[in-house]
Amino acid sequence: MKILVAYFSYTGRTEKVASLICENFSKFKVEFDLVKIQPILNLPYIFWLLLSFVPKLPFPLKKFKLNNVYDIIVLGTPKWTLNCPPVTSFVNFLRSNFKDAKKPKVAFYITYGGFKEDAFIEKFLKIFKANGFDVVEFDKFKRRDIDEGRVLERIENFVRKIFVHLNQSI
Repeated sequence: MKILVAYFSYTGRTEKVASLICENFSKFKVEFDLVKIQPILNLPYIFWLLLSFVPKLPFPLKKFKLNNVYDIIVLGTPKWTLNCPPVTSFVNFLRSNFKDAKKPKVAFYITYGGFKEDAFIEKFLKIFKANGFDVVEFDKFKRRDIDEGRVLERIENFVRKIFVHLNQSI
């Protein structure tokens, strides 16, 4: 079983959750790759906020390659207004990279501090479904809970649910 954990993080919270997910994979002796989604430019937050008002707007990423065939991709994204442009670019990359190939399953999580996070999740579910990806699990982690360290048990449960969908016991 091979897993890709990919994430975009501006404040470090989505990265923190990705690290905790990877710690759980390591604890259960699961092989994974970790990829940080990096835009070609480091923009100030106000610019990202403005860009996030444009639905489906991608933003160019630094080059990266997927080195393996993955059984599942775990994607982490902050919940911005309507869109997270670097993550939109990554999803577009997945769509084009797995156009004719066997598609890996997808699990994703969002980190958020505001509101309408469920609508953001629904949008991601629709995008993946429309592109033929099977979303097996998703979750959301609130900014305050991440900052106060109250997500450890939920992250472990998230990882356990992913294993169940992969027919793996831990």
